[in-house]
Amino acid sequence: MKPIPKIFICSLVLFSSLVATSCYKENNVLTDLVTVQGSAALIDAFTISSASVAAGTQITASVTTRSFDRPIKEVKLYAAVGTASRAVAVSVPVTFAPSSTATVQTIPYTVGANLAKGTVIVLSTGVVTDNNVENIFTTTRSVTVK
Repeated sequence: MKPIPKIFICSLVLFSSLVATSCYKENNVLTDLVTVQGSAALIDAFTISSASVAAGTQITASVTTRSFDRPIKEVKLYAAVGTASRAVAVSVPVTFAPSSTATVQTIPYTVGANLAKGTVIVLSTGVVTDNNVENIFTTTRSVTVK
């Protein structure tokens, strides 16, 4: 009987190890551990009518949004007064159909009447789609009580 060449034995070992490892399934964190609810609406711009106002004055926040595949159901204005944590100050229910065209929503916000001069209010905004996915805009605007 003729001896088996070493190259054949090495090829056979390599092939069998490839076959054995091809059955291994790696877990996918995105599909195994996370439930994807859909995409969030976009916030294109966020502005306020004034950055320095007297206590008790009303300002207007303007939020420009768009959503490509889900209707927008709510626009929120968050406020952090002084050193307090951010909290929802105003929530405006809306009905914006999905569109690549930007939609502007104006939100009135009244600065507290009893705030001391120099108090800073940090405002931010969020937009919620009909599947309750909220996008909170990272850009903030500050209002100082004069």
